[in-house]
Amino acid sequence: MRRMLAIFIALGFLASANAEEFDWEVTLDGSRVESEFGSTVFGTDGFFGVRSEVDTLSLGANWFIDGLVIGDQPRSEAAFLNRASSLSFAYERADVDTTVFGIGADGATDNFSTDALSIGGRYVWEESGWFATGAYASSDGDSSDATSLTLGFG
Repeated sequence: MRRMLAIFIALGFLASANAEEFDWEVTLDGSRVESEFGSTVFGTDGFFGVRSEVDTLSLGANWFIDGLVIGDQPRSEAAFLNRASSLSFAYERADVDTTVFGIGADGATDNFSTDALSIGGRYVWEESGWFATGAYASSDGDSSDATSLTLGFG
């Protein structure tokens, strides 16, 4: 995991050049969410709770086929306002650790991870503004798998 993090950080620094016109962008996100939930169980004198920690690391890339100009608009809206056609890729890894405590379950743990991959694209006819979009996503976890296909136009 540390090696992946170092590679993603290096890619993030390479992609951080801020220019007015560009063809691609790379994003790197990481987060840690810690939560705790507890409740008194009705009809008993006991308490039940769950503690969880979720570490997420994601890498994304967008290639704008004909380039993209930022101009005076916000960077987050530039692809939409410029009617840019693009191809995208994203990968996400999540590691989840949970601990159950109270009412006979002290120390019960569950640890699992998921890997998600998605690819997509959007083609925009600049003259008319019409577009077609599509994406494929797959998630592979220790206890479940999911796949989705999205198509759209407008």
